[in-house]
Amino acid sequence: YLWAREQQASDALVHFGTHGSQEWLPGKERGLSVSDPGMLAVGDLPVAYPYIADNIGEAQQAKRRGRAVIVSHQTPPFKPAGLHQALTHLHDLLHAWLAQDEGVVKDKIKADLLAAAAKERIALDMGWTAERARAEFPAFVDALHAQLHELAETAQPLGLHTLGRAPEAQHRLATVLLMLGRPFWEAAWLHAGKPAADADEALLTDYDQLPGTAPFQLLQRHVVQGESTQGLPAPLREQLDKARAWHAAIGADNELPALLNVLAGRHLPTSYGGDPIKNPGAYPTGRNLYGFDPSRVPTQQAWAAGKEAAEQLIAEHRRLTGQQPKKLAVSLWSVETMRHQGLLEAQALWLLGTEPVWDEGGRVTGVKLVPRKELGRERVDVVLSATGLYRDHFPNVMKQLAQAALLASQAQDEADNPVARNAQRIAQQLIAQGAAPEVAAQAGATRIFASASGNYGTGLDDAVLASDTWSGKEEGDRKLAQLYLSKMQYAYGPDEKQWGQAGVAGLEGRQGVNLYAEHLKGTQGAVLSRSSNLYGMLTTDDPFQYLGGIALAVRHLDGKAPALYISNLRGAGSGRVEGAAQFLAKELATRQFHPGYIQGLMQEGYAGTLQVLDATNNFWGWTAVAREIVRDDQWQEMVDVYVRDKH
Repeated sequence: YLWAREQQASDALVHFGTHGSQEWLPGKERGLSVSDPGMLAVGDLPVAYPYIADNIGEAQQAKRRGRAVIVSHQTPPFKPAGLHQALTHLHDLLHAWLAQDEGVVKDKIKADLLAAAAKERIALDMGWTAERARAEFPAFVDALHAQLHELAETAQPLGLHTLGRAPEAQHRLATVLLMLGRPFWEAAWLHAGKPAADADEALLTDYDQLPGTAPFQLLQRHVVQGESTQGLPAPLREQLDKARAWHAAIGADNELPALLNVLAGRHLPTSYGGDPIKNPGAYPTGRNLYGFDPSRVPTQQAWAAGKEAAEQLIAEHRRLTGQQPKKLAVSLWSVETMRHQGLLEAQALWLLGTEPVWDEGGRVTGVKLVPRKELGRERVDVVLSATGLYRDHFPNVMKQLAQAALLASQAQDEADNPVARNAQRIAQQLIAQGAAPEVAAQAGATRIFASASGNYGTGLDDAVLASDTWSGKEEGDRKLAQLYLSKMQYAYGPDEKQWGQAGVAGLEGRQGVNLYAEHLKGTQGAVLSRSSNLYGMLTTDDPFQYLGGIALAVRHLDGKAPALYISNLRGAGSGRVEGAAQFLAKELATRQFHPGYIQGLMQEGYAGTLQVLDATNNFWGWTAVAREIVRDDQWQEMVDVYVRDKH
């Protein structure tokens, strides 16, 4: 940076790539002075920063801490993943079995189907053993059918986006198809005079056959070729009008002119951005991204969906373990909150048995305790792990969550309140160690932890790759867990004056207490939300650092890792809660192990290869910190696909 300013005598800086270095240097979260590291780097040079439209949270960091003017650019185009050759064969066998009369032929199809499901590892992805699949075969066929449909309909990124360049024609139209969603697909299918029952099956087509389908051809005629929509049913006309506007917006025409406008010192129009499939208004790109108003977290819509998602989480935990959860951990991310507008925070509030209070303008002004009788179940103790970016962007929300935890911990007249019990247990333990009663009470009621103010990350991103510095699972677990707990132990409790402190006042030195570790003990499950169609479990190192870090720490503390869950918000409403192992398996099936996805990356050359490298490193990250959700056969598939050229 110094060289660029002084020796190069640059007039401006252009940052490429998202998640750079300057905006993550140490120091204040906003309002940086000339002597803060971030400003020491850029000095008085203007900063232009092309940024992916679906990462509003980190774009805000580049604005607040990097003084950047954001120029939004598109995500890669998307397509329905479809079924590649091996899965199409599996699907054909499934239908053959359903259509066949009882007898020796049906038995042979059953044997072939079980063998094919084992070979493609799809039964394991679904959480079925070979023995169970054989014993409960009709139920297995139903579950397999649903799994294949979900894989086929999953939005799959196609390669990478090149700044200022529209996606190729077929990819562009496939993205529009996903933006319109299932209602358009079904309406177009029926309009073509095809049986409604076949619409679902047609979605399973391989991507190469997608242009031959009735919905794609309808888009081709009316959106690309400009054929009139007169005479079509009104709902279909409305959808095609949207499709035309969205197709034009995917042209990326304004990205390079916008960058030149910034360098010419001209104003750039603003946009909220987001996932283009969930929020088509994120396009056209070439606009300056702004963030969601933190005072509205959670919105009333997010609150309604979040309550539902919290009950789903409790039900899923009960289904998997047979027990009502007593203590869960929630991983809070700024980029996610800006997408779902507080649904995960709503989950945490409702688990605790608290609810927000809004003013007439829709801003959250406080929280209140929900009476036990009205709640209808015991409260769930919630430990909240926040990223450094979340700490910077949503201090007001952290204040409300801290207050919610305090209220739940003070409801001591409830015989079955684990929040109050855990608060009392920790307070008594600290008093016995010599802490003052009021300090111990504060510590017992604290539930939010993050990195130190001005610092970012868990340290696990580099540490998991430095596997030459630890040998074996035990040493790896110990070293990595201690690193994670030391980095993420800074408390953000009921008293804002004490925010960002590590340990417990009066118990420093040899008696030092890691309060985060004390609160994590006994955690039975941990949840992370995924609301972007682009960002998954392996796209960046953050998911294994934060959700995986919780699993690592709890295994180190308790000898047993918690169940890991994904609050899958890629669809509408409250989405659904899934086991992290199943979510990861589906991501591998529709991306890393899918020939269509790999072909898209191959066309990107070196940059595509880096995507493979990143995903493989991040898969190793999950293996190092949360091996319970990774299977040996998935690593074998990595070898078969990338080394032995399975496809």
